Amino acid sequence: MSNQRLVLHDPQSIGATGSARLLGRQLIEDGHITTPDLVHAIELQSKMDAQLGEILVAEGLITPHTLLQTLATQANAQLVDLEHGPPRINFAKPLPATVCLQYKVVPWLRIANTLLIATSSPLEFEQLRVAMGNALLTLLPVVADPQQIQRQITRLYGEQLAQKAITQVLALKAATIG
Repeated sequence: MSNQRLVLHDPQSIGATGSARLLGRQLIEDGHITTPDLVHAIELQSKMDAQLGEILVAEGLITPHTLLQTLATQANAQLVDLEHGPPRINFAKPLPATVCLQYKVVPWLRIANTLLIATSSPLEFEQLRVAMGNALLTLLPVVADPQQIQRQITRLYGEQLAQKAITQVLALKAATIG
């Protein structure tokens, strides 16, 4: 799925680039879809609550890999395979489980004061950065498959999340008994 060697070509905050092409235009320019394909997908999107990329994949017009690669290109980010290069457990500390679940991200790699965070929605990454506030780390996106992200969240935070759920259930049970 990806080259696991980290290659940061001019890494920047997504908001700083300001030149991201619209997904449909990028896919047409890269030769993955035609203009009629895009028009068809936009018509479908107007009738349902789904992202354009999801519709294009569901219609068989592009593959999930093509979608992820195009999103990575848009965001000037690297596409990574979390199955072949999973994050280390200690990388989870700077990013709370609740944040990972809310934004569907997982910390992937830390280099000095930079934390690379895997996301399948890199154009929404700025929302995560704002939510994290003035973190001591620079946060940069890498793009990964959403199912791989979910599996890594479970691997990194599963025990913590299970313990939190047990505590909440016990508290709720005590409140209803008392």
